[in-house]
Amino acid sequence: MNEDQITALYNQSGKAFRDSRVGKLVKSAITSDTTKKLRDLAIDKIGFQEHEKRFIQHLTGGTVGNKPITELPEKLITGLSIAHARGDYPELKETIPSKHYGKMVAAAEQEAALTGDSSSFKSIVHGDGAMVPNPNYNPDSKLLSTYGSPGTETAWTLGHVQMTENPDGSLRMTDTYDVDSNISMGDEKYVPLIGERSDLIEGTKRIKMLGREYDIPLASRAHDISVWLGVNQDMRFDVNIPKEKVDTWNKVYGKKSEGL
Repeated sequence: MNEDQITALYNQSGKAFRDSRVGKLVKSAITSDTTKKLRDLAIDKIGFQEHEKRFIQHLTGGTVGNKPITELPEKLITGLSIAHARGDYPELKETIPSKHYGKMVAAAEQEAALTGDSSSFKSIVHGDGAMVPNPNYNPDSKLLSTYGSPGTETAWTLGHVQMTENPDGSLRMTDTYDVDSNISMGDEKYVPLIGERSDLIEGTKRIKMLGREYDIPLASRAHDISVWLGVNQDMRFDVNIPKEKVDTWNKVYGKKSEGL
């Protein structure tokens, strides 16, 4: 069976199940608010990390009442504040490092070794010699990247978000929790049941079995099951970051408090 056949079988069998009476009962049982309240109690009792908690919720019907998430742990609020203060807005940068940066550095090193002139190397490493126009530049963009935040929790939970400054100096963070397609992330198409979702790569675990190690994409398989059952649900974030927190990290990074 080739990859196209596997995908077709997965899609067709999933639709048939979801349209069946049993499938509808299963979905109703998993995604009812009563079940989701019990699920959230169990998640808090076990003590899952924030990114694990949100992934489980996404797989099992989303939030209670499908309401937006308005509160985040303090460490994520801090991570967002740091990303903002650092200016991690990728679409606000007019220039970005060339994708050939490594090759350019190597070539400049060879040039310096052969000629004794290190000006190219200094321009690339310490100047703007390797900078190119940003194809995604948008002076009105509110897109904030959390991938430079300390630790992994903020990035794994949120990734890229929309950040808007409120009149009082606080920030409003909005985002949709979903699983991006491989194609949208610049990777090959995804084959359910055997592939790995690029957006869930941190959920791939290395398991040792019979003297050998295997990379098992557990998160991708869990998502496959959820989609097949029809119980996955995107979730909305709408979180306010207090002005005091914003000001604290703006001062640390020497950023003015007004404006993104």
